[in-house]
Amino acid sequence: MKKTARILYTAPEQDATIYWASGFWTTDPFLYIETPAGERLIYISGFEYERARKEANDGITVLQFGKGDTIRGIFRKHGIKRISVSNNFPIRLYNKLKRSGFKVEIEDFLFPERKIKTSREITEIRTVQRAAEKALERAIEIIRKSEIGQSGYVYYERKPLTSEILRGAIQRGLLDYDCAVPQGIIASSGKDSAEPHNIGKGRVRAYTPIVLDVFPRSQISHYWGDLTRTVVKGKAPERVKQMYDAVYLAQSFALRGIKAGGDFLKLNEEVRKFMADRGFENNVVGGVEAGFIHSLGHRLGLDIHEGPNFSKDPILQEGEVVTVEPGLYYPNIGGVRIEDVVSVTKNGCKNLTRISKQLLEL
Repeated sequence: MKKTARILYTAPEQDATIYWASGFWTTDPFLYIETPAGERLIYISGFEYERARKEANDGITVLQFGKGDTIRGIFRKHGIKRISVSNNFPIRLYNKLKRSGFKVEIEDFLFPERKIKTSREITEIRTVQRAAEKALERAIEIIRKSEIGQSGYVYYERKPLTSEILRGAIQRGLLDYDCAVPQGIIASSGKDSAEPHNIGKGRVRAYTPIVLDVFPRSQISHYWGDLTRTVVKGKAPERVKQMYDAVYLAQSFALRGIKAGGDFLKLNEEVRKFMADRGFENNVVGGVEAGFIHSLGHRLGLDIHEGPNFSKDPILQEGEVVTVEPGLYYPNIGGVRIEDVVSVTKNGCKNLTRISKQLLEL
């Protein structure tokens, strides 16, 4: 039997692991304990006690912080002498526990089992991915109904179409599906789209890539989705078509390579070579890095970038959920990115994203 208790003291908004472990969401910090004997407890303030009893995961004992209770006292009450905490554990509490004689170990990833998703979790991620698709379709519909002016700029309802208008349409769509609106939603066109995290600003240009990147979080389940599509208003230039074809084929290649036991970092480099073999090598253009300049993807769940990072743990396991998002970026052209969310299976992967990946020349 292990002799170390796993401890969390935080609010779910700061560390979603406590929600994953307890099943209880609140804005205030509370204490989660998994004793060496496997007993799971949460200590919470009195006014949240009844709600926690109703909502906490099965097998969780919900207790109130009593008057005069201290966390050190609670640990002693349960016979806990050695604890493991995450690397974002409150430093003041860490120091107090150390000074009080507790053995405290810091873990980079306190609950490694969290990365394997249950069928329920995968369903929740699929649901929020649908919300992302519906919201993104609203932006696409605006672009479809817009017109191209003589200046090469795009107009919607006789007014200049801007990145801000597209982003607002996406945000309103997410709210309609009970999703939180995160900062950083991308609706970028032209040269802005050549920078992967440039959210876009100002007027939208025709005949250039328009990158739409949506990553909502459900306000019900608290799981994230992540979705990127690239469209063009008007006819796409030949080089943009070539970029799109390369990214589309690279993603298809990557999807075929994802399976339990696969090495995601190795796959990342294979995709980079796949791009280079088609004439899209990484290089520097005008002093700016160009080509496939970011990683292939990341783990996803209750965090948008869920740990462990692939640089520390690259081997995929059945039940994990990851994004697959190759892209190409050139400052004199713009950027193209296609992103799906998939769940890893024993012999492959299951795509949780349904929206079309055909190049839309709207």
